[in-house]
Amino acid sequence: MNKCLWLIILAAVTSICFADTNKELDRNVYSNELPMYGGIERTSEQKEIDDRATKKVIEYAGNKETALKQTITLAWQYYYNGDIKTAIKRFNQAWLLDPNNTEVFYGFGIIMAEKGNNEEAINMFKKALEFNPKYAMAMCNLGRAYKDKALTLARNFGLAKEEETINYFKQAANLYENAAQLAILDDDLSYIYYQWAVILAMNKNFKEAWDKINLSRKHGGKSIEEGFVRHLSMEMPEPIR
Repeated sequence: MNKCLWLIILAAVTSICFADTNKELDRNVYSNELPMYGGIERTSEQKEIDDRATKKVIEYAGNKETALKQTITLAWQYYYNGDIKTAIKRFNQAWLLDPNNTEVFYGFGIIMAEKGNNEEAINMFKKALEFNPKYAMAMCNLGRAYKDKALTLARNFGLAKEEETINYFKQAANLYENAAQLAILDDDLSYIYYQWAVILAMNKNFKEAWDKINLSRKHGGKSIEEGFVRHLSMEMPEPIR
């Protein structure tokens, strides 16, 4: 069967299987639009509904591993198509299939960061790294979340939180360095080096920022934002190599 058609069918089946979850449960305490359904302890009725839904999905997919893989694939498809609400529902359904899956927690983290919930994003990326300490992109995005936390502290508290702000910047830089050593794919390395360049520029290390920009370019440069490059050029012209 054509892969795209198969995924469309699976999406329909998954929606049907989990329809009871969406309709019957109290969203105030058990929301399918929050990671792990809000982290609320499920009642026996809720567990029964979830178990029935996961069983149906596994039966359709053929086995649990395939069901998990395809549910995560669907979640990312919805995310990249801009449907964040449905994406997190699919990640939640994948979480029911495997509550210790690193990719699921990474997905939760990405969505929480996009929704502006930086603290929850940090928690999710840390959880992803618990299950896979060598997950380069979880490491990198945890660094990005720490960078955002440092900026928030600097903006809201200034010198009163300077030491804490500097510490978060240092943690972010260390995470980028470790992620760059672990990443394999060019797109991942391009993203990591670009994020590293941003934090270096924020700390006035313009020459090192240019070094990282060139490393990002070496791996395709897809992640580089030209607005940042223009700003960096105003701070320090690109060194001639």
